[in-house]
Amino acid sequence: MTNALSSEILAKLRAAEGEGLSHDPKNNPPKIVQLLQDKAVGSSWCPSGARAGQYLIGDTLYDDFVWTPIKFKDTFMEWTVKPRGYVTTHDAFPEDASWDAKARCWFRSNGNSVEEAAEILGLINGEVCTQSFSLSALAVARSLNSAASKLTAETDGPPIRLPFYAANWRMSSIEKHNTNGKSFWQPTYQIVGTIGQPGGPSGDGFDLCHRICQLVTRSSTPTNPRIELTNDNNAVPDAEGPPESDAPPPTGDDTPRSLADLEDIPF
Repeated sequence: MTNALSSEILAKLRAAEGEGLSHDPKNNPPKIVQLLQDKAVGSSWCPSGARAGQYLIGDTLYDDFVWTPIKFKDTFMEWTVKPRGYVTTHDAFPEDASWDAKARCWFRSNGNSVEEAAEILGLINGEVCTQSFSLSALAVARSLNSAASKLTAETDGPPIRLPFYAANWRMSSIEKHNTNGKSFWQPTYQIVGTIGQPGGPSGDGFDLCHRICQLVTRSSTPTNPRIELTNDNNAVPDAEGPPESDAPPPTGDDTPRSLADLEDIPF
């Protein structure tokens, strides 16, 4: 809307915000943030000229990007073992999963492995995007959340703890090596500014993120707790997929694992 609205209409709109619309993200798919690994470069789905360590957001490549994180969510990723491939993401730990001491991993009754993960929904260039974090990238997501939780606004009284979306962060990447000596790219973050500071979210951006956070939280119910942040094309999360597949792999921080080397799973 571009026309100025009366205060009466604005009040009615705020009271009825989002009513009648589907808030299931499969009907409102956000862009997926993918951190490209070595095996992604040269794949049929990967843009020409891409290099490992870059981010692919939608169909645009970035060396780094600034985003306003909106909501942090703990998740659990399910993977096939041979070949290594992403299956789905769970909100709650699957009840049929049991610990395998030899492999040092949780396995479901269907033979798939389950790992802790996280998703962060955020705003990039005014668009809702989501990034998944697994393996060592999970520690990065948790560290970002911890850093954001320490941000406050000074007042005459007690300081106010800022919401997640009251700060902008620059996401980049760094090359690292796993225990097998194989290289991978891990996300990094750096604060740009908080609301009211240079580089921080604008007032309008803050209001938009606040509304998005409310709608996403509201659409998560006990009977349907999963807020799917991937679309029907199963855009995959933040770790590399099986080399046999030509589908876009989950972007992230490690190479595919087989049952023989599951001891590398960090728990």
